Amino acid sequence: AGIGGGYGAGGGTVTLVADVTENLIRVMNGVTLDLNGKTLGARSNYNFHVSGGNVTIIDSVGGGKTTECVDADGGTLTIRGGRHEKVIAANSQRSATLIITGGEFGWVSVSTGGIAQLSGGTYDKIQVFDGVGKLDSLLADGYWYYDEEGHFVDAAAVEAESSWYHIYNVTV
Repeated sequence: AGIGGGYGAGGGTVTLVADVTENLIRVMNGVTLDLNGKTLGARSNYNFHVSGGNVTIIDSVGGGKTTECVDADGGTLTIRGGRHEKVIAANSQRSATLIITGGEFGWVSVSTGGIAQLSGGTYDKIQVFDGVGKLDSLLADGYWYYDEEGHFVDAAAVEAESSWYHIYNVTV
């Protein structure tokens, strides 16, 4: 059972009732995707592409995940739960806002034109590209990075050690 590839008209809530594998799901208008403990897989590199509007991903049951890339290339993508292997904000010249309040992430990347507001979640890797700002600029006001033992991670010190702006194995 699929939820339909191509451009989604948007609006309302789409709840997965079974694991789904699609080529590509494009959403251009407001919609909430509830993973509902299920897996949204892909037959290509991207399985969920936000190209405008406000889109929210939740996991009301727990255990839900996306197996490929969730890509915001325009509009606002809010993630409130689930496990996501790769999340990209602003993959091209269009601006996008990424708001993460919870969930588990393999890799989060914010490119030129992207804005992020992280206020929760566990991350294997967070990467910022030139023109976006520093790692601290991705955090919502009053939030910090913490390592696996719960110790504060000084993002500025991490950036000083490398020419790349990336941080590994942190919780916000």
